[in-house]
Amino acid sequence: MISYKDHGLLICEVHVLRRLAHKILPGDVEKEFIEDADELANIRGINTQMKALERIRWAYAEWLGRTN
Repeated sequence: MISYKDHGLLICEVHVLRRLAHKILPGDVEKEFIEDADELANIRGINTQMKALERIRWAYAEWLGRTN
């Protein structure tokens, strides 16, 4: 389990990712990304968070790797 401080920082980073996703992802893909981002921010367990992070890394790499 992560500390409250680290969880707060994670929530902030997820918020930044969500705003970025809104700008660059198509609508249907954004919806799926938001679901994965919500799992990443949830403290149900590190395994759940790690799986969500891996999905984000491979499933959205096409869009997140772009620079604007």
